[in-house]
Amino acid sequence: MTSVLNPIDYLKPDAKSKLGFSLRETGFAVIKNHPILYAEKIYTQWRKAFTEKQLSSFAFHPEHLDGFVTKEQSETAVGFEKKDLKTFFNFYPGWGRCPDHLKEMTGLYFNSIAECGAQIATWLDELTPPHEKLTPCSFSDLITQSKRNLLRINYFPALGTSYEAGAIRAQDHTDINFFTIIPRTTSKGLQVLYKNHEWINVPHHENWLVINVGDMLQECSNGYWPSTRHRVINPGENILTDRLSTPLFFQPNDDVFLSSRYPRSIDFLKKRYQDLGLI
Repeated sequence: MTSVLNPIDYLKPDAKSKLGFSLRETGFAVIKNHPILYAEKIYTQWRKAFTEKQLSSFAFHPEHLDGFVTKEQSETAVGFEKKDLKTFFNFYPGWGRCPDHLKEMTGLYFNSIAECGAQIATWLDELTPPHEKLTPCSFSDLITQSKRNLLRINYFPALGTSYEAGAIRAQDHTDINFFTIIPRTTSKGLQVLYKNHEWINVPHHENWLVINVGDMLQECSNGYWPSTRHRVINPGENILTDRLSTPLFFQPNDDVFLSSRYPRSIDFLKKRYQDLGLI
C-alpha cells in the first residue's frame, strides 16, 4: 500500500506547512508530540460504561443529537445496507447529557482536544487562499465560539464469529463536520481512500493523533480542503479484542453560513443524520 501519511511533529516549525500538504494530498494528517491529555483514563472509564451497560438511561435524542446510540440503532453509511458494527455516545459539553461519574474527566478531555483544535483552525486560516474561503468568518472563530463541537466516544465490540456477513466496524464514508481530531485509538483499522482508488492504512501509534477534513470545511473552502472517504475495517486477527476511539468533530454553530448551497450549517448536519438513519 502507498505510504503517504508520515507523522508530523506538532512542535516543529514546519508543522503547519506539512499539515497543509498532507490535508491537501489525502484529506488526512497524522500528528506526533501533540498536547492532548487524559486519553488513557477516558478509555478505561468509557469501556466500563459500555460493557457494564451504564448508558441505557441516556438514549439518543433525535432533536438535540446527544446521548447513547445502541448497536441496533447505529449508522448505516450512505450506499450500504449493513449497519456499522459499533455503538457510541455523543457528548456536547456545557449542555449535553452525560453520566455524572464520567462528566468531569470527559469535559477535561474535551477541553484538551479543543485547545489543539484551536491551533489547527488557526493554521487552516493561514493556509487557505482568501478567494477559496466562502464563509465570512475565520475558521478559528467558527470552532472556538461553537456550542456544536461534538465529542463522540465510539465503542466497537469484539467481533468474535457472530457478526453479520458484509458488515464492518465503520463503512466507507466522509465526515459531516468541519474537521475531526482523533486522539489515540486502542487499535488499528482506520483506512483512507487515497486519490479515489487505493485504500491505505492510517498509521497507528498510542501517542499519535489523526486529523481529517470534513464535508463542511470542503464546502466552505470551495473544495480546497478535500473531505476524503475513510472506513474502519474488521481486524484480521484479535477478533476477541474491542476497539475504542474518541473523535472530536469540530463543527460551527447552527446558523453559520457555509456556502450559497448551505446557508445554515444545522440544516446540513441534520440532513446528513437523516441520510445515516439516525433521525
